[in-house]
Amino acid sequence: MVFWTQPKRRILPERTCGMNTDALQKKIRQKKSPLVLRLDCETLEQKLSLSGASRPQTPQERADKLERTCLELLEGTADLVPAASVRSAAFCAQGVPGMMAMQRVLDRIRELGLYAILDGAYSAEGAAGEELARTVFSIADAVTVVGYLGFDSITVWEKAAAQQDGTVFLICRTPGRSASRFQDLLSGDRVVYTAMMDLGCDAATDRYGPSDWSRVGAVLSPYWSVDMDQLRRRYDRTFFLMAEYGGHYSGVDELAKAFSFMREGAAVMLPDRLGISRDNTTYSIDNARKTITRIRDNLNHTIAYR
Repeated sequence: MVFWTQPKRRILPERTCGMNTDALQKKIRQKKSPLVLRLDCETLEQKLSLSGASRPQTPQERADKLERTCLELLEGTADLVPAASVRSAAFCAQGVPGMMAMQRVLDRIRELGLYAILDGAYSAEGAAGEELARTVFSIADAVTVVGYLGFDSITVWEKAAAQQDGTVFLICRTPGRSASRFQDLLSGDRVVYTAMMDLGCDAATDRYGPSDWSRVGAVLSPYWSVDMDQLRRRYDRTFFLMAEYGGHYSGVDELAKAFSFMREGAAVMLPDRLGISRDNTTYSIDNARKTITRIRDNLNHTIAYR
């Protein structure tokens, strides 16, 4: 088990400008739901087999089927969620047809009035990073970024977010079973993932909106070595994007700790197996809607009474 000293509360500058993070928080209030729909379709093959569809052969066919599957799930559940996340790897694996399909899915997310998050786990820096960041924020409201290359790889994205009214979600603590072998290592009086969160706070100087949430958020997973209560107290102006509901150690009680005393400041990713029945025999949008409603009600109840 990893131990570290109790950190002092970070003193951050006063807010000075509008924020895209506030747009996400506003949509969460309107829908009365902090859930984010995942459109990574890692279980696409299983969904295809359960729906009786044949397996696409060419990249174009696979991209078209991936787009249709994502749009079907998106349009069938858009009234229940405030935001949707598209995992770029599933689309980029299909080459140019896949990337074009991904842009159409992101466009549809915005057309439906949802907050569009591109889960690309990007780590570019320099001139190439600046160009990539500008392109990403032209099609999405927020992006996930890996900052382990250093401070410069974060500021490139933060500057682009400031110019185009976007949000950067810095990947800090991931849910992988082996993530603790690196992310939980001690770095002075901190662990590595809290050092990454500190970098995000430093990069977000003077970037706080009317609701006091930073333009640079954090992707976190509640794990046995993660004290969510402590993190919420220390990073009280950092918006948390929480890993999959129902994953390893990510039950409703732990996820609820990510929210502030005002019941704000966090969003929770829905499971990627959304729509597939528990016995793995059927896939339908009705199953997805029932799962979203159940998770939303359980989470809202826990947040309200914790």
